[in-house]
Amino acid sequence: MSFKFPKKYNILLWCIATCLCVSVIYGPYSAVMGHHVISLAENDLYHSMGRLAWTVGVSCVIISCSLGQGGWINGFLSWKVFVPLGKLSYCVYLIHLPIINVLVYGSRNGTYYSTLMFTRDVVAMMFITYLIAVPFSLIFEVPFINLNKLLNRTKPAENKQVKDEHNNGENCNANQNHSEKERLLTKKNLK
Repeated sequence: MSFKFPKKYNILLWCIATCLCVSVIYGPYSAVMGHHVISLAENDLYHSMGRLAWTVGVSCVIISCSLGQGGWINGFLSWKVFVPLGKLSYCVYLIHLPIINVLVYGSRNGTYYSTLMFTRDVVAMMFITYLIAVPFSLIFEVPFINLNKLLNRTKPAENKQVKDEHNNGENCNANQNHSEKERLLTKKNLK
């Protein structure tokens, strides 16, 4: 059974996702730029509800894409380039924080960030993290994935028994067809 949202509900879902995610990203913009002094209530509201709003927004995107109604965003997120990166994601999650700590706190000089320097550092950290995640994944994840596949595989004896039962059914059908042919031939010979 394939479920699909009506088009108007899918559009509503995308509007909710866009509004929630954009409000989380750009909500504190005026306070960060110094145009607005944020009150304690606004600060508490943003920090208590921001992650929930982001989660609901991303969940709306996931629901729409999983139902095949994501359009070009679904195509982009399903792009084959992301498959190997997705397989490394758990190792990246486990090792990214120590790598960030080493790169950030390992510096002897203070760093004055600009947008260009921040972008450079983030790209470098991602590259180093994925580079280190590959051997960690090969050493720790892949053997357990293979072990899990090995343990969850059906036993050959069970497969043979199922195959024998299937062949016996075919043999019975063949025997019935053969005996039916003999009976018809005998009937013709008697006439």
